[in-house]
Amino acid sequence: MKWSKHIGPDHKSAAGRMNTENETETRSVFSDLSSTSSAWHSTEDEASPITLGERPFTEGSTFASTSTHWDPSPSSGASTETLMVATAGVPPSNALRSTPKAFGPRGIVASLLSFILAAALITAATMATRKVVHEKQPPVEPLVAKKQKPPKPKPKLTLDLTKDEEISFPKRPEGAYSYFGPAPDIKVSSDQQSIQRYEAALGAASVQLSQAWNSASSIVQEAFCKHFMPRLKEGVTVPAPLAMFERHAEALRSMSIGEQSSTTEKRNYVARLLLVTSVLHAASARISSLTELETFCKNTGMGSVLLGIKAVPLPSAEQLSSIGKGEEANTTKVSYSRFLDLVQDCHAPDKSSGARSNQGIPEVLAMRLVNVLKCEMLHEQHNTRVTKAFDMLLDALGRESPSHKASLVNRSGFLMSPGNRPFSTPAFEFALAELGKQNKDHAVSPRDIASWSHSWTVHGVLSILQWLEAKECQWLDNKRNDKEEATQVFQELWIGTHVPAHDLYSLAVALL
Repeated sequence: MKWSKHIGPDHKSAAGRMNTENETETRSVFSDLSSTSSAWHSTEDEASPITLGERPFTEGSTFASTSTHWDPSPSSGASTETLMVATAGVPPSNALRSTPKAFGPRGIVASLLSFILAAALITAATMATRKVVHEKQPPVEPLVAKKQKPPKPKPKLTLDLTKDEEISFPKRPEGAYSYFGPAPDIKVSSDQQSIQRYEAALGAASVQLSQAWNSASSIVQEAFCKHFMPRLKEGVTVPAPLAMFERHAEALRSMSIGEQSSTTEKRNYVARLLLVTSVLHAASARISSLTELETFCKNTGMGSVLLGIKAVPLPSAEQLSSIGKGEEANTTKVSYSRFLDLVQDCHAPDKSSGARSNQGIPEVLAMRLVNVLKCEMLHEQHNTRVTKAFDMLLDALGRESPSHKASLVNRSGFLMSPGNRPFSTPAFEFALAELGKQNKDHAVSPRDIASWSHSWTVHGVLSILQWLEAKECQWLDNKRNDKEEATQVFQELWIGTHVPAHDLYSLAVALL
């Protein structure tokens, strides 16, 4: 089916002139639109199934494509432009492929708008795609080869003597000792199988110390550094206590002892194994004891000068004195006799000795005194536990108990630490004995407890608690002074130089 529309004579004459004169650019499209607009509107009322640039619609017809055909007719004497609309299977885009020189105004506008709209859509889609790609893929920085700095070496703790230090200790008649130091008379086997057993014991002691330290609370760790490590200076504690012990074990592991080694070298190696293992066991025992003390204080509300924990406050003296009177007449009170039953495992005196008071005190006050004595017993048990850690070493070397400092000079048996520093067994035994006396003097005696029967009142027991707290502070100060004195004796009588904090002898004495 074809649809056609004939355009008016004015337009046909204009098209004819353009064709005959072969003008390349006679006028613009828009001037053509202006000249033909009146002719178009004059024929708009005629019956026509289609308008230029619009889709024809009649019942039963389909629109497949549009094409333009300009047919000049000689018979009519004028050129005629015919718009052909066919329903053949031609792609719709073919309608835009030919552009006649004389075109209807609405068709031209529609074509221009189609091209402009298509170009705008393509441009917008391209810009949006570029923007998304630019956002998702940030610009890649150029690869620049950077020179890697070598890792800084881990600072090592020097265990050996420095160049400006000199050792002046007694030597045996045979002359200077070898690198492995003197050969003390040890009462243990030094064969290869025994050496392997002692090496395994050293490894187990090292693991035990690491576990005890890592499982300890910050309160325990601070107390250990403050009271049981060498003092650098007032108010300064050792920053890495565990490393100071481990360095000695590492230095000992680096020594090569085999079956080809001499008997003297093997004996000295075994002595060093026993020495370092004993110190590691003592450090583990001290940390575990502090942890046990912390648990006891938390469960009972007790305070501890050693741990820096404050006790749960007691009621005032007036409040304690009012307990058991008036409305609280039925409140439980504890007599002195009942108190002795509660502290039988704390060096309590026999009930049959001395006067007894039938007067009672509030239970909360009596239990505070009971817990103080139990805490004293814990200190005694903990000190004994640390001392026993050195028993294997001292027994193997032949334990002796020097009675005074002068006797230390006449004894020549001593060990060498893994850092090749002398460890004076006699000086250490002397320190052990002195600190043992200090611990005995600190313990509350049965005589002290028996005297409390005369002060079994609220104000009397409060005074006893204050005295016990001051006694603990004095005990810690005395222990600190005794440890410093033991170190001074060692450096004055044996090596004549300052003993550093990382020295094995300093570490061992600090643990007592």
